Amino acid sequence: MAGQWTLFFIPLLAGAGILFSLAALAFKNSDTRGATPLGGYLVATGLYNVFYALQLWTTTPEGSLFWSQMQLPMWSSAAVFGLLFGIEYTNRETWLRRSRAGALFIPPAIATVLYFLQPELFFANVRMREELSLVVMAADKQTAWWLIIAYGYGVVLLGAALISLRFFRSIRVGQFRGQALLLVVGFAATIGANALQNSLGFQVSFASLGFAVTGIIVYLAVFRFGLFTSVPVARRKVLGDMADGFLVVDTGNQIIDANQQAREIFGGRPVIDEPIEAVYPAYEQERAQENSQSSHEYRRRVGDRDRFFDVQVSPVSGIGGRVDAHVVRFSDITERKERERELEATKRKLERSNEKLDQFAGMVSHDLRNPLNVIMGRAELLRAEAPVEHVEPIERNVERMETMIDDLLTLARAGESVDDPEPIPLANVVADSWAAVSSDDVELDMDIPDDEVVEADDDRLRHVFENLFRNAIEHNDSPVTIRVGTLSDEGESVSRFYISDDGTGIPKSDREQVFEHGYTTNTDGTGFGLSIVEEIVEAHGWNISVGESDAGGARFDVHTTGQS
Repeated sequence: MAGQWTLFFIPLLAGAGILFSLAALAFKNSDTRGATPLGGYLVATGLYNVFYALQLWTTTPEGSLFWSQMQLPMWSSAAVFGLLFGIEYTNRETWLRRSRAGALFIPPAIATVLYFLQPELFFANVRMREELSLVVMAADKQTAWWLIIAYGYGVVLLGAALISLRFFRSIRVGQFRGQALLLVVGFAATIGANALQNSLGFQVSFASLGFAVTGIIVYLAVFRFGLFTSVPVARRKVLGDMADGFLVVDTGNQIIDANQQAREIFGGRPVIDEPIEAVYPAYEQERAQENSQSSHEYRRRVGDRDRFFDVQVSPVSGIGGRVDAHVVRFSDITERKERERELEATKRKLERSNEKLDQFAGMVSHDLRNPLNVIMGRAELLRAEAPVEHVEPIERNVERMETMIDDLLTLARAGESVDDPEPIPLANVVADSWAAVSSDDVELDMDIPDDEVVEADDDRLRHVFENLFRNAIEHNDSPVTIRVGTLSDEGESVSRFYISDDGTGIPKSDREQVFEHGYTTNTDGTGFGLSIVEEIVEAHGWNISVGESDAGGARFDVHTTGQS
C-alpha cells in the first residue's frame, strides 16, 4: 500500500545524511577523546530520523507501531552516547570503566525487548489520527514509556550539564568557549524540541527535527571550531601517547585540560578544574609574558625518585589575537641531568687524578734528576783522570735519561683534553718551534698564509711541531728540507696542516707502529716523541696520519676537523 508524502521528509532525511557523514568523520578520528561516543550518538540519531520518516510514511497502526519500536533503542542509546561524549569531552575518563559504560545501555536494551514483546506496557489504544495534515499514530502512554523517557532525559541532561560546566569553566578561553557553547546548544535543541512537543500535546515528533538541528550544530563545531583538532578534545596520538605532560591553564589560573602524563607527574590526581598554584606552585613566578614563551627547569619528587623537567610555558591566542590560555609542557630531562652529573663527577675525578699525576711526575722528576746530576758531576771529574772514550758514553746516557724524563713529563700532560683553545697564528707557532730545534744541516720551507689561525693550546701545539721537526732531523743522516704547509678542501670548511721532508721516509710496514710508546729506530731516541704528538693532537679533537711526501720522505697530516 502506498504511503503518505510530507515535507517533513526533507529535513528528516537531510538531517540523517548530515548525521551519518559526521559519524564517519568522528570514527575516522577515533583516536581523539570523545570521537567514538560522538560517532555512536550521530549514528543513533541518524537512524532515528530514518525510522521516524518511515513511520510517517506508514498509515497503518501496525506499521507505525513497528517503526516506533525501532526508534526506541535509537533515541535511548543516543542519550547514553551523549553522556559518554560529555564525560570524555570534559576529561572525566576515570568514570568510564567498561562495566560502568556497559551498564548505561542496560535500561535501553531491556526497554527495547519489552517494547517488542509487550508493547501494551508502553502504549495502549494504538490508533491513527490526522494531525498537521498527516495521518499519524496516537496512543495512550503507559508507565514503561514514562520510565524510559525519564531515563533518557536524565542521561541527556547529565551529559549536557557536564558540557555546560566546561563552558562556564572555560568562558575566558575563546577557542574552547565556542566549542562548548555550540555543543550545549546542540544538546539543548533536541531536549527543547521534545519538551515542546510534549507540552503542546502533538503526536508528530519534533525531536527528530531537533536531531537534524543537532547534526548541523555539531557540523559547525567540527569545521568552524576544530572540534577534532583543538584542545580540550585533543588527539590522543599527540597528547595522550606523548612522553611529555601537558596542562592547559586559563587566564584565571585554572587548569582546564591535562593529559595522563601530566596527572602522573602530579601523583595521578585529577588536576582538571584545580588552581594551577595548587598543582604547580612555580607557575606564577615562572610564567612568560602574555604573548611570549618561556622555559624553566623544575625538580619534583615522583614516586621514589627525584625527577627533572624542562617546563615550557606557551601562550594560546583566541579571538582577536588575545591570549586566552597558556599551555604548560613538562619534558622529562632526568636521564640527561643524571648523565650531566656523572660527566661532572668523572671530570672532577679526572682533574684530581691529573693533579696527583702532576705531583707524582714532579716528584719523580726531582728524585731522578738529583742522582743524574751527581753522575754528571762525577763524569766531569773523571775527564781529568780517565780516557775520553770511557767518559763520553756516561755523559751521553745521562743526557738521554734527562731527555727521556722531559718526554715522559710532557707525555703525562699531553693527553689532557683542551677545554679552552685559543685562536693562534699558525705561522708564528711554526717559526717559534723551528727556532727551538733548528739545525745547520736542515732547511725549513714554510708555506703558511699570515692570516691562517688554528684553535689550540699554544704550548702543546709547539710540542707537536718541535717533536716532528726533531723526528725529521734525527732519522735522516744527510741534510733534509722540512716543509710545513696548509691545505683546504675546495667547497668544504676542512682546514689542516702538514709537515713533510725529503729524507728516507718511513717504510709502510712501520707506519702503524710509529705512534706507539717507546717505539724508535734510533738507538739514541727515547721512543716517546711521536707518542707525544699523537696524544696532543687527539687532546685537541684532531687526528694525525703518516704517509709519504712528494719527495719520497715522511709526511704527517694533522686534520683539525677529525677527517682524514
